[in-house]
Amino acid sequence: MRMPQDSIKVDFKVKSEEAIDKAVKLFTQGVSKGLDETAIFILARSHDFIEEKDIYDTGALTIHSGVDLAKPLTKYVYYEEVYAPFQEFGTGPSAEDPQDMYWPKFQPILDWVIRKHIIFTDHKTGKPMTAEQTARLIVFHIHAHGLAPRPYFRPAINEGEAKKEEYCKKAIDKLMKEAKLLAGKPAK
Repeated sequence: MRMPQDSIKVDFKVKSEEAIDKAVKLFTQGVSKGLDETAIFILARSHDFIEEKDIYDTGALTIHSGVDLAKPLTKYVYYEEVYAPFQEFGTGPSAEDPQDMYWPKFQPILDWVIRKHIIFTDHKTGKPMTAEQTARLIVFHIHAHGLAPRPYFRPAINEGEAKKEEYCKKAIDKLMKEAKLLAGKPAK
């Protein structure tokens, strides 16, 4: 005959680590999808700022930009055009850091002068300058006076940071609902 026990013991164990692994995988997928949406948002919003601030010229800045979504929990938004940081942070005396004295490359300035049909007049002779002379004056002016910062990337990053949690939560919730449906449980 059994004697009554003074206590009750119940062991709670996860039947397998498989359930935990599945939950972690779902969570990681949700965060990754949320970060994908955040990176795409940041790129699109930075393109909006480029247009709003009239930084757009040939489109090179936006053409040489993109997102790298390959890693699950690390996303990259990038601008590869050489003048991208100069637009974002400025140069020379107008720059956020006045030590950033900058000599712009001559050829892109010359190409811009030709494309925009910009020709200065020589104040001494009153005659129009050549495109090369005009471009050289612009290069010297940029070096001497700098360019004011026209941030397009940092404001987009700030807006993206504000949306990141929302995107991740939405993606995780969607995956959890899908997982419940697959397990045969009604989704709420």
